[in-house]
Amino acid sequence: MSFNFDGLNMVKAKLAGLDDLCRITKIHMDIFPEDLSTYLGARFVRKHYYGDLFKRSAGFGLAAYFDSVLVGFVFGVYDCKKLPLIRTVMYFWYELGSFLLNPMKSLRWLKLFFSRKVGFVHTYKVELISLGVKREFQGRGISKVLMEAFKRHLRDKDIHGCWTKTFSSVAVHVYESHGFKPVFNCNVFGREYTFLAWSENSG
Repeated sequence: MSFNFDGLNMVKAKLAGLDDLCRITKIHMDIFPEDLSTYLGARFVRKHYYGDLFKRSAGFGLAAYFDSVLVGFVFGVYDCKKLPLIRTVMYFWYELGSFLLNPMKSLRWLKLFFSRKVGFVHTYKVELISLGVKREFQGRGISKVLMEAFKRHLRDKDIHGCWTKTFSSVAVHVYESHGFKPVFNCNVFGREYTFLAWSENSG
């Protein structure tokens, strides 16, 4: 399907709802093929990765629309320490094979990961968990529209900072373009994660 894209003035961001989740999940599965949540299937992504945030009021999502087409989304969690347990457990369940093959190495990775993360989230409770743009709309400034709306939503709640993590070097550059700064890297189960933070004071 092709679109006549006339510019960002045609793109509007609004709070996402449960009725947006099927379209969001479809985009997620397409643009995040290497994410662990994608390996667990579309039902998991729709029901737990995003859906649980609405049911428990633990977080929020914003959807970007061009005309009536959902072209991107961003999701955040107000307090990452209160995420539903299933979202935390899923990574360990999926990586159980790696743990069984080399338990001591895996335990060292986990110890380092959580020791650094705990100190990090003490400063930045809000986590940006997902930022995605429909493949055919990438590179057109959609992420800018979403991030401006995301930051505005946080400001309205008197929140002036957040953090995120990614193993994608492309995503790191995208977040940096929106004012996030890399804080540290951590290798978990052989995958190098970059932790980044944004705060009002640093732009």
